[in-house]
Amino acid sequence: MLIVPDEERWDLSFVAEYPNLAAFNEILRDPVYREAATHRKAAAEDSRLIRLAALPQGTKFGQFL
Repeated sequence: MLIVPDEERWDLSFVAEYPNLAAFNEILRDPVYREAATHRKAAAEDSRLIRLAALPQGTKFGQFL
């Protein structure tokens, strides 16, 4: 379930996993990725790239809130 503000309407989302922050940053600097991203931006009314991190195993939801 994706929870967003009432004024926003999302109809598509995806998750990608990278081995570490350096690999994620390398993708963002890659000229081929940057060229492809221009097409994504042109095709979508709105898009977000949100970096998340996994919680340690055994962590309960809300424990860090």
